[in-house]
Amino acid sequence: MYRAGRIAIHVGIALVIAGMVLGFGAMFTDADSLAVNLIGLVPLGFVLLLAGVTVTQLMGAGAKRPPEED
Repeated sequence: MYRAGRIAIHVGIALVIAGMVLGFGAMFTDADSLAVNLIGLVPLGFVLLLAGVTVTQLMGAGAKRPPEED
């Protein structure tokens, strides 16, 4: 689960960046319908980013190691 959280963080960041850059680029070229769809990727990326951060914080980096014996 920790690895899935890290993947969700990276995908979320990529979606936010792609949505902002491509969406505003389409807006400046007067492709309004395409711009609306691309800017719609930003909230989806934010949700993935938030979910990924939550999963990694709940699982923790130590969760992937077996517990130490005394």
